[in-house]
Amino acid sequence: MQHEQYLHGIQQEIGKRLVGRNDTIELLWISILAKGHVLLDDLPGTGKSELAKLLATVLGAEFGRVQGTSDVTPSDVTGFYYYNQQTTTFDFRKGPIFNSVLLFDEINRASPRAQAGLLEAMAERQVTIDGHTMPLPETFFVLATQNPVDQNQGTFALPHAQLDRFLMKLSLEELSEDHKRDILRQSRQPEEPVKAVLTLAELQKLQEEVTRVSVSEEIDTYLLAILASLKEQEETAHDVGPRAALALLRAAQARAAVHGRSYVLPEDVFLLAEHVLAHRIQLQGRLTSNQKDVVERAKNSVPITIN
Repeated sequence: MQHEQYLHGIQQEIGKRLVGRNDTIELLWISILAKGHVLLDDLPGTGKSELAKLLATVLGAEFGRVQGTSDVTPSDVTGFYYYNQQTTTFDFRKGPIFNSVLLFDEINRASPRAQAGLLEAMAERQVTIDGHTMPLPETFFVLATQNPVDQNQGTFALPHAQLDRFLMKLSLEELSEDHKRDILRQSRQPEEPVKAVLTLAELQKLQEEVTRVSVSEEIDTYLLAILASLKEQEETAHDVGPRAALALLRAAQARAAVHGRSYVLPEDVFLLAEHVLAHRIQLQGRLTSNQKDVVERAKNSVPITIN
């Protein structure tokens, strides 16, 4: 089965429960193939948490969840050592981070200390607890959600170092009237079981294949030109850094694979730039432009000269 066939199967299975989310599912699949993590930013009641659970099901992956609250501690995420009176030893109780798919729901309601507990895991797929370093699954994937409403009420904005660990920041696409009718119709019918589309071993193989997607020097030049243009925009306070370039490159390779190609085209870079770059931009204090507009202007200012 090819990458695009896996995507179709994933969309079909998740579509049994969530209607009208195919574009978001494609971007999530691209992120997973690129071994990246995703921040999902959208209104309450749009199915963000349900999407994460369904994603774990179709991937045949173990699922863990952390609910972001102000009293969540890093050990609630990673786990902790405790004294076992029966064996008179200190044993380790694994936290939800040891699952292949981790949902951190309403991450911006967790304290900065709890948020920081994810940094090592997201960057290196390992956690260090009391001096002991433990590996996480090779297919480890974080889907964090946050609610853009009431951002100042009991929330903690994610610091730049944390945002930079997410390959993409996404919002769910707006539902059409037909999709809304389908949701109402679906609610009156028995739920169809959602099945796994692939195994984690197959996923790991697909991720390895993505790294072999060909990237020409012309594509490197085009990608770097977009980043240079982004830096030159008057609203941009700082350069987004080399991690952004690598993230956009990995995502472009994954998109190429999903669309049945063994090489990257400029359209892969162009279409993913907003999702990969916008959340990494720090804007100048008094300017009112949003980050997506800045990326849009930057990428549109770079001509595509590759045949």
